[in-house]
Amino acid sequence: MYQLARSAGIPLHFPLCVPLGPHSDLLAAVFMKCLVAFRSNNNGLLPTRIFFYRDRVGEGNYHYTLEVEVAKIVAMWNSTYPEAGECPLTYIIVSKGINAKIFLKANTPHLTPM
Repeated sequence: MYQLARSAGIPLHFPLCVPLGPHSDLLAAVFMKCLVAFRSNNNGLLPTRIFFYRDRVGEGNYHYTLEVEVAKIVAMWNSTYPEAGECPLTYIIVSKGINAKIFLKANTPHLTPM
């Protein structure tokens, strides 16, 4: 089910998309599965850098993401791998997309945006 991906010129990565519900502990569990898969393919070594992309976070939820989601991942790392030191996590938040509407300049005010 979980498989690491190797591509020419691209570092080893673990593509996975998981929908998260409110109050979900799934995030840390999935993160742990990623680490187990990484270690099993790298002679038991842990990653030296972890990039985590979190999509669809509105500006009002940045604090929640930091205080809950990042905290769970770091706590899981610290309790499972205390000998490894600080969690090498870079957490990248992709906020909601911008819906630009482009209007054609014309004499009528009732044109549909393109």
